[in-house]
Amino acid sequence: MTMTDDRQERIRNRAHQIWLQEGQPAGHHERH
Repeated sequence: MTMTDDRQERIRNRAHQIWLQEGQPAGHHERH
């Protein structure tokens, strides 16, 4: 795994956590 892939994975995980905290609004996952 490259440094870029690792960073993008952390960003994706962080975005997912925020999405869960927001109550999983419909369509949000499509913005990322």
